[in-house]
Amino acid sequence: MQTALTAPEGWQISRPGMFGADIHAYPCTPWTYSGGQASFTCDDSALRTYAFPYIIDPTVSYYPSAGSDDAFSDDTGTSYPPPAPHGSWDGADGNWIIRSYESDTGLYKINLAHLRIDTSALPDNAVVTDATRHIRTVGGYGDNGRGMVGEYYNAWPIDGTDWTETDSDSAWDVVDYSLITLGTWRMFNLKDVDNQINKTGYTGFRIHVSGGIPSGRNQMWVSTSEGTEDPYLTIDYTLPGTSVFGPGSGTVSYFVSANQSGSARQGTITIGDKTFTVTQSNNP
Repeated sequence: MQTALTAPEGWQISRPGMFGADIHAYPCTPWTYSGGQASFTCDDSALRTYAFPYIIDPTVSYYPSAGSDDAFSDDTGTSYPPPAPHGSWDGADGNWIIRSYESDTGLYKINLAHLRIDTSALPDNAVVTDATRHIRTVGGYGDNGRGMVGEYYNAWPIDGTDWTETDSDSAWDVVDYSLITLGTWRMFNLKDVDNQINKTGYTGFRIHVSGGIPSGRNQMWVSTSEGTEDPYLTIDYTLPGTSVFGPGSGTVSYFVSANQSGSARQGTITIGDKTFTVTQSNNP
């Protein structure tokens, strides 16, 4: 797919990418600007069938590697907070985070999820304008009106010293359990992204259940990199000198390569608040 934009001075578009129905991102070329026209190219000929339909969006996605990029720290005790020593281990399929009191055993448990993403592929001069953490929820309980909250945390590898009973919202604000639908993807909008997203290494997170001493079960299971639905991070950014500027309206043209999938497919082009849908029948 090729697109071109006639762009007078005064407005800006971030670098584009293709975001597939398989929850993966596929790269497009950066914008180029020449003779009053900006253009980029997205090649969808190599996309897997289940990547369709896709959208073109100025966002890049990053995924953790299995085993090494997720872990959890935990502790259990009859008092709150549980005393040292604290434990940790690599994430497993269906990793969980938990802060709970188990009435049948009389034990307090605090588990923290640790997830990191290699974001070093970002250009060194990128200006990060927006970032979102995507996490697949598996199950959970919210007896005390708690929520899921995240902080930036880059210590690695994880061991018992990375455990804490104190939650932090440096990465995203508390999202109440009542707003989280189990068995679905939940997006967490990140704070202070241009300062906190690491352009030369990993961007890490420590995820908590909010609040202090509990009186019931307050926990959330989330899918990890060993699962079939990896947590991931999407990032919007611009590059100085490569964004497209201009006032007023612009013109977009596009080209769609032949459909080899055997069935009809659909894609969308979104610029600002305008979305255009392209539907293509299958090849005979």
